[in-house]
Amino acid sequence: MEDTRSADTWDRTHLVATAAVAAVVLAFTVGLPLVDTFVEPRTRDAVAAGTQIVLSTDRNEVAAVPSPGTTAATFVPAAGWGRSREHDSPRGSVVLAHDGISFEVRVVETAGEQACPAVLRTAARSLEDLDPTGTLGSSRTFVTDAGHTGLTAPFLGSRVEGLAFAVCAGAVAVTAVATGPVGSLNGVSAPDGPVMSMTRSIEIA
Repeated sequence: MEDTRSADTWDRTHLVATAAVAAVVLAFTVGLPLVDTFVEPRTRDAVAAGTQIVLSTDRNEVAAVPSPGTTAATFVPAAGWGRSREHDSPRGSVVLAHDGISFEVRVVETAGEQACPAVLRTAARSLEDLDPTGTLGSSRTFVTDAGHTGLTAPFLGSRVEGLAFAVCAGAVAVTAVATGPVGSLNGVSAPDGPVMSMTRSIEIA
């Protein structure tokens, strides 16, 4: 009778090795992007309470008083939130982080306030890119502290949840996107929470 023990041992060893390789590949292709998105950045530039962040299409700066000239919009970060050093912030945008949640604010040119629904949908694409299984909910209006009318819509996927915002005034629009793992936005997205507080503080010059 032929001894099959060596063949069986090789088959089991081969299957275990194949499974291990597959697990490593899965971790790098799926796990690491999610970790990069949701783990609290190791280094953040703290922003003092009440300090305005000034955004325009040609510069970003943190200032107690906005500079004159090309300023397009300002907003005030909530206490404890800081500028992320792990995300590139191109001109006209900034990414804040706190407790694994990111909050990206961007100023863009638009075709007028009637284009605000389209601006909101464009802002939500970053959420859809993170979790293609998710869907964008119905939008609702809100008013900023400066009197600008804005739109917001929730996003919920199997791994990611978020809130997209768009505030439009004339030919300028400001978008904001809060992103985190499912369940992480409970509380921070409440009407009196930090996400809404930062969004309501948006002022378009």
